[in-house]
Amino acid sequence: MKNITTSLVALAATTAMSQAAIVAFSAEDGLLGSNWITGVSDAGELNPGAIGGAYVTSSNATGDSPTSANQVATYTVALDAATTYDLYVRIRVDENGGNSAGVDSIFIGEGFGIKVLGDNAQWTRVNGLNENSNSYVNPESVEITNDTWNWVKFSGQVTQDEPVGTFTTATGVETFQVGHREELWIDAYAFVDTGEVVTSAQLTAAVVPEPSSSALIGLAGVALIFRRRK
Repeated sequence: MKNITTSLVALAATTAMSQAAIVAFSAEDGLLGSNWITGVSDAGELNPGAIGGAYVTSSNATGDSPTSANQVATYTVALDAATTYDLYVRIRVDENGGNSAGVDSIFIGEGFGIKVLGDNAQWTRVNGLNENSNSYVNPESVEITNDTWNWVKFSGQVTQDEPVGTFTTATGVETFQVGHREELWIDAYAFVDTGEVVTSAQLTAAVVPEPSSSALIGLAGVALIFRRRK
């Protein structure tokens, strides 16, 4: 694993075969606080199967909302104006030596926009993502398991602590914030028109992988917008 040293905003917009609009992006392609860590596939690590070979995880924290900017990841997302979206997240809960309950939570900002640190009303604590604490399913209605990558519909499904709501845009260009809580592995995020049915394959195809590290050397501080339609 290595610390992220380059900030990059990568956006992808696609129309899936179901005609649902999908806007998806890699979790590492944002402005990440210093507590976030990138992990990549290599010979010394369990193959994570991450899109583009990289994912993010973090140090451990507790509480009901992020209290430090170091915990927060910020993304700028281009969406259709005046549209409501469901949030999907591609996650992996590590077995963690039999203590998967210690690495299975995250904070999601309530709706779009910059959130106030320490204000519980502005953050949703998503906990109990491990297979022993939930019955969450992937888009194919298969229950998720530890040590595997799964797309999970957070909006309306993740409810152990409190429901994650939908996300409604105003102008179309929005800020989305996430806070780390425990050492959950996160690969990608996707916003899908509320109520539309999608598959894991469609969500994965909508993600634009992060450019190679060599390509990023000259891009520090530059926000890139990638668009791809299918």
